[in-house]
Amino acid sequence: MRWRKQVRLRLRSLFFRSRVERELQEEFEFHLERQVEANLAAGLPPREARNAAWRALEGIDQQKELCRDMRRTNFIDNFLKDIRYASRTLRHSPGFSAAVILTLALGIGANSAIFSLIDSIVLRPLPYPDATRLVALTEADRKGDDSSLSWLDFVDWRSQSRSFAAIAAIQGRTANLTGIGDAGRLQILRVSSPFFSMLGVHPVLGRDFTESDDGKGATAAVAILSHSLWTQRFASDAHVIGRTVSLDGYAYTVVGVLPPNFRFLYAGDLYSPIGIEADSQGGRGNHPGIMAIGRLKPGVSLPTAKSEMQAIARRLALAYPESNGGVLASLRPFAELVTVPAQRTLMILWSAVGFLLLIACANVANLLLARAASREREMSIRAAIGAGHGRLILQLLTESGLLAFCGAVGGCMIATAMLPLVLHLLPLELREYVHVGINPRILGFTLLLTVVTTVLFGLVPAYRMSPRKPNLALRSGTRASSAGYRKLSLRGLLVTAQIALALILLAGAGLLVQSVVRLERVNPGFRTERVFTARLSLPDKKYPDTPQQTAFVDRLIQKIDAMPGVLSASGSYCLPLDVHGCWSSVFLIEGRPVPRSEDLLNAHFNGIEPDYLKSMGIPLIEGRDFTPRDGPGSPLVLLVNQAFVRKYFPHEDPLGKGIKQDYPEGKSRYETIVGVIGDARRDQLDRPAAPEVFKAIRQMGPDFINLVVRTALPDPLSVAPMIRRAAAELDPDTPLFDIRSMDYYVSEQTANRRFPTLLLAAFAATAVLLAIIGLYGLLSFLVTRRTPELGIRLALGAQRGDLTRMVMSQGLRFVFAGLILGLGGAWAMTRFISALLFAIQPNDGWTFACVSGLLAVVAALACWLPARRAAGVDPVLALRME
Repeated sequence: MRWRKQVRLRLRSLFFRSRVERELQEEFEFHLERQVEANLAAGLPPREARNAAWRALEGIDQQKELCRDMRRTNFIDNFLKDIRYASRTLRHSPGFSAAVILTLALGIGANSAIFSLIDSIVLRPLPYPDATRLVALTEADRKGDDSSLSWLDFVDWRSQSRSFAAIAAIQGRTANLTGIGDAGRLQILRVSSPFFSMLGVHPVLGRDFTESDDGKGATAAVAILSHSLWTQRFASDAHVIGRTVSLDGYAYTVVGVLPPNFRFLYAGDLYSPIGIEADSQGGRGNHPGIMAIGRLKPGVSLPTAKSEMQAIARRLALAYPESNGGVLASLRPFAELVTVPAQRTLMILWSAVGFLLLIACANVANLLLARAASREREMSIRAAIGAGHGRLILQLLTESGLLAFCGAVGGCMIATAMLPLVLHLLPLELREYVHVGINPRILGFTLLLTVVTTVLFGLVPAYRMSPRKPNLALRSGTRASSAGYRKLSLRGLLVTAQIALALILLAGAGLLVQSVVRLERVNPGFRTERVFTARLSLPDKKYPDTPQQTAFVDRLIQKIDAMPGVLSASGSYCLPLDVHGCWSSVFLIEGRPVPRSEDLLNAHFNGIEPDYLKSMGIPLIEGRDFTPRDGPGSPLVLLVNQAFVRKYFPHEDPLGKGIKQDYPEGKSRYETIVGVIGDARRDQLDRPAAPEVFKAIRQMGPDFINLVVRTALPDPLSVAPMIRRAAAELDPDTPLFDIRSMDYYVSEQTANRRFPTLLLAAFAATAVLLAIIGLYGLLSFLVTRRTPELGIRLALGAQRGDLTRMVMSQGLRFVFAGLILGLGGAWAMTRFISALLFAIQPNDGWTFACVSGLLAVVAALACWLPARRAAGVDPVLALRME
């Protein structure tokens, strides 16, 4: 009960201060009057009675202070007084305050911006209920490489597993939407029935899929619209439920509309049941891009689920050895599909902004130590009249905290301004999941950062500025006492640390910049300039066989060829650097022994039209290209690239050799190699060309094709309207989509590297600027403090060049010490960015030498400016100062 009474008393003293102070004053006046009355009764004259009463009470103000101390509310008063005093002090030094606040704002703002990304991508849970229990399931081989599921394996996994409350399959595809305005291409996600309910998503209109929708017995195909498709194509029609939409000529009945805030790993315009098309998914050996999402039952851990799924995979491997031999189950948290690709980059950037904040704190500490020179006499006087050592440190830390708070406010403003730029630099696949902003979590992080920075840059200067022997400081004057060796050595150490940290950031930025430059200079194996590309998909209901598909594509390519500004036109199943439409397959070489199942040959396959090589600028090395005569009924022919020849025909001529794309027991026919073409990078610029086989599309059927048009125009996309009209004239229900230039696909290859490179380069430039400002400030301070000494040297005959060299040598000592430490730190730290590098080693000596030289030159300039001012000192004025 006693402690409760004390708490109530302290809270009352804190929140009702004026009332408590008035009562305290009245109480002491009451005791004073009672003591005066007692003294008068004892026979003392009135004046002496009052004086005696004052002496007995030992002063009302002193007693009130003791009462405040007993209530332990004095620290509130002191803190408020310190805040007011710090505000007045900083207002009297606007230049100093602005420099400190801007420096801290840069460091705190950069950290808050990057932390906002980390919070949105890594720390914040996915927008689904109990998202930590969601698991992604795929198949994997013995090497651990993931692959998509076969439909029949998914069905067995779902029926045999007991660790999951629900498992849903997802498969992406595209389809032509017709009958509602102009024809367009939609991104379709086929899902199994528990998909939406498992994610905790409920349609805002209509209903979810049911088990009766998702199976062979379904009477009609149904679909759920995304909110964006509903608003854009159906004008937010509230009566859309029950309407029919046509996808590739097939009718789907709309049964629901999703909420606007629904996000998934793969964006979908429209969702349909996957089970109704199970027959089209092929057997167990076919892997048509299916992935599964499961929700773990309460109490079931991920390792337990992994063990169960591996046991199921082993049973399937024993039951179906031909298709499932060596096939394992792969399980990982669903959140990793979003966060893992970005985690390394974000951690590197956060480390970079951490270094930037340390440099900013060191810079501010240097500014505070320099300011201490003009405040030592003030601190000594305050100590001499009774202020304790701890009290002075608390006052100085309050000033530092006020500066840090203002820096944090400025940092939030800088972070807010940075975020749109950072989002623009993010890879496209992450932008769907990134919703950054200054939210309470970011404000809490900024507050924590403010406290940390206050301690980092304020504690040591505060400790140094509070004198232990004020009499010595007062006796030694205001100038000579402030530039002691220990303080100068501390400031030099801070500058050295700034140079070292700036060099580490500069080395990392230099390596990344060189990686991007070298990647952009890679020869992709084809000519990217002035090439227009667009995709075209022919619905099998309208174009069911190869002759019809070939006839349509031929007419379209002929119309495009005749357009002004077009040099050549062709098509392919997939494009270099965009593997959509390509496939990998095992194959056999005619006349060679059949390899064992684990040694089967494998290559990438593509289909191309005649003149594809001309349109893409890929050279024909030997043999011939495809011609219009290579069509249905003609001998089956192939082209192979040089990488294929080097791997499978290293010492023989491949022309005339036969290849069969099939397993040994398959009934496919052998096809003849008629030409060898140059290597073109297939999927990544940073990977060498892989063995690739090209088939004649005319012999297979161009149901899906990428148009490739080389133009004579500077902007290849300027021909898009003409090509759209040509396609619409042939068939208005078959739209072109994904219209891009070939340069776009090349630039996308460097997009993921440009994001960390540009940010790290910006942080490195800021770090160098702060470090140079710190170096310049230190030498300027030294020159100012040593002005009398410099005047005496000049008066005694020293040359001005000697003074320049003296000041520069003192600054360059800090610079070289920082460069040595920075090179060691860079050698250790740049290993962490090795995954982002291309064609360069993490410890590249040439890069280290260049960035060290650049930093040394800039630092030498920062040393030269104060040195020149030192050489220009007027001896007479300097001696007068002394």
